[in-house]
Formats: sequence, structure tokens, C-alpha cells
Amino acid sequence: MRVYSRLTQIKRAIQQAESQIRDSSHQPRTWPGSWSSFATQGIRKPSYGATPPELLLRCLIDIDLAEHTILRPDLHFVDLGSGLGMASFTAAQYFSRVTGFEFDPYLSLAAERIRQHFGIQNVSFRLEDFIAADLTGFDVTYFYYPFVERFAEIMGAKLQELTPGTVVISHSLGGPRLFPPQDFRSIYPRQQVYSDGQVMPNFFAYVRQ
Repeated sequence: MRVYSRLTQIKRAIQQAESQIRDSSHQPRTWPGSWSSFATQGIRKPSYGATPPELLLRCLIDIDLAEHTILRPDLHFVDLGSGLGMASFTAAQYFSRVTGFEFDPYLSLAAERIRQHFGIQNVSFRLEDFIAADLTGFDVTYFYYPFVERFAEIMGAKLQELTPGTVVISHSLGGPRLFPPQDFRSIYPRQQVYSDGQVMPNFFAYVRQ
């Protein structure tokens, strides 16, 4: 219960930071009762959209229940395109080390201010393009939908660089271009049934073979 209470406080701080983004370079759009969505400063047409913390935490718990040896608190979690830090701060409730990559300096600075405000010691942010970074030292890799331009091609190639045994959690199904079955084993097809009867997954998780 304390975890959810803390995440609620962090979520409010992030939503306040979102509301302060008004310059034309970010082109803000606010959806009533939800999160803001806007283009960010960077390459490959990046866009911002916060990860729902309750869903990500539920995903981590479900994976842990289904695959007892896959996720451990001592693993190093990386958030690719960390934005204002919601996924990173959520993962910090579970993992001892969390690193967020964000190419937009405004978002990275705002996330760092939130981190300092809440005294979160196990999260660090890197103002860096994760496509150019070495990700082999991370145990759990997460991305929501960090950029648009040539996403499957560029992201698919980057995922091939991951060390075997790395867990990848994604909001994007991606298909074989991102997660070819010979290279990635599916471990989490979380699903949700909507009012129209359609079944849609929230997150997907794979293990690099």
C-alpha cells in the first residue's frame, strides 16, 4: 500500500511538470483526465507519453509470479526514453538500480528535479541517445514508444545487441521485426478486455536468447 501511495505522489508531481510545458517546441496536447502527449526535442521524431505506473508495477509483479527466477531486486533496470521519469520511478520500487536515458534536456532536468524532491537514491538519468549507448550492462530493458521514425528497423537492430538473458519489457508488440522468435522468448502476454469485448495487451515481455 505504501508503494502505491508513493507512486501516486510522484505521479502528481509528474503531471504538474507536464502542465508547465507550454513552449512551441514541445507542442503540448493534454487529454482530459489523463496524461499530456507532446513532441519532444530530439532525433527520429520522438514523442512523450507517460507510462501508467499501476500497469507497469502490475506487469513486474505478474512476471515475477510466472517466472520466479527472471526478475530479482538486484537487477539493473534501464528505461529507454525516460521522459519525466514515471517508468523509472515505478521500477525503483522493485529494483535496486534504475537508469533512464532521455535525449530531451528539458525532460531530463525536470525528471532529475523530481528525483531529488522525493529523495529517490536508486535512480539516475543520462542525457544521452540510447541508440548510441552500450546497453549490454543492463539486466531489464524497458521502452514505451520512444520515437517514431524507422522505429522497427532502428529499435530492432538495437535489441539484437542485448546480452542473452536480458529481459525486455515493451508497450509495443513490435512483431518479428522487433522480437524475432529465434532471438526472443515471450514470457508475458498481459491482456485486458475492453468494453467492446476486444482483448488488448498492456505490456509484452521477452527474454533475449
